[in-house]
Amino acid sequence: MVNNGWQQNHVDMHVHFWSNIENHEWRYSRTETQQRALMHYQGNQHRFWHATIGGPQAFNLSLINQDVLSVTHNRIVLKLNNEQYKLIRKCSLSLFSDAMHHVIVVPPTLFRIHGDFS
Repeated sequence: MVNNGWQQNHVDMHVHFWSNIENHEWRYSRTETQQRALMHYQGNQHRFWHATIGGPQAFNLSLINQDVLSVTHNRIVLKLNNEQYKLIRKCSLSLFSDAMHHVIVVPPTLFRIHGDFS
């Protein structure tokens, strides 16, 4: 990176960013959505950092912004919940539709054949 003209502080920031991602507690979480959130976070922040470096919106990439990470996690959970809801709704409608094909409709005249039950 230094050979490509990067400033030393940017190289250090980059190295610390990846180290902090690798050592973040969500990296080893048993919760898949936390691992996904960390991956999305690193991709988005890395791109944003490259786009803003040297400008007024530049930020310290090496610091994990837990608020941004939490928002990223919430979006992933919401998306998964919406997908699961759509799948459950589709299955429910399908099961209801299939069940309606097996409903036995007894005509009222059938009861009159064997006697008056009124």
